[in-house]
Amino acid sequence: MSLKEIVDVFPEINEDMLAESGQRWGDTEAYRESMRRAKNYGRQDWETMKAEQDAIYTEAATLYSQGILANDPHMIAVADKLRQLIDKWHYPCSKAFHVTLTEMTSTDDRFVNNIDRYGAGLASYIHDAARANLASE
Repeated sequence: MSLKEIVDVFPEINEDMLAESGQRWGDTEAYRESMRRAKNYGRQDWETMKAEQDAIYTEAATLYSQGILANDPHMIAVADKLRQLIDKWHYPCSKAFHVTLTEMTSTDDRFVNNIDRYGAGLASYIHDAARANLASE
């Protein structure tokens, strides 16, 4: 798929963000693995990935709206589903790296705005749950 087709499935991502990720992370094994996998994905794969991601964010937003704490076992399990989604589609994602990743997605407004459209404050809540997931080892 072309970059335009990927952006069509994930409109919250733009070509500048994709270029930035290559500049920032291009020398890492995780990035190389993600690109290796991605070159084999067709539109249906990207749509499936998007649907799986949406389902996890929706599940997290539901728990958040119910007042479930980020360190509750149910939310820790949801945070781990998100980590496993990254592991499945992009690169091996340890719990420790997931904390680093969710720190970025809870502090960079481009990511916060995307995640928080499921519920205001969700990006930070997921980061807290990822930290609790790491602590539960």
